[in-house]
Order: sequence, then structure tokens, then C-alpha cells
Amino acid sequence: MKNKLDCTIVNREALADHLHHNEIVRSEATGEASIYHCQGHDDQSIAIALPGDSAVIVRIHKSVPNTLDRRRARR
Repeated sequence: MKNKLDCTIVNREALADHLHHNEIVRSEATGEASIYHCQGHDDQSIAIALPGDSAVIVRIHKSVPNTLDRRRARR
């Protein structure tokens, strides 16, 4: 079972909207970038505010495991 990643380049306004609609679990600043680990209703994300007006949002979609078919095979 693998998680699916979705990467999007956004502007500061879209980043602010993303942070407003998700819970920020932790954040840190490294150099000129700020990194936010967020928890949404259905997924997790990492938002990276870059210098200037750009940012990157990486969404982590959890995979749902396949259900096992436990019925007996017919003979």
C-alpha cells in the first residue's frame, strides 16, 4: 500500500488559503523558507513558503487497503 503525492506550485494567496483551511501541526523556518506540516480532513500536506511570491504544497493522500475476499471458493 503506497501513499499518493500531489505537488502544486502556488502563490502566497493560495498558500494562505491552504493554511487557513488546514490545521498546522508544526512549522519551522530554515533560511528564507518556511515549512508547514498540515493536517486536513482527508489528507496531510507539507507547505513550503519560498522567497518571493511562490510556494509549494505537497499533499499526501493515504491509500485505502484493498478489502480481502474471505468467502470460500466454490468447489
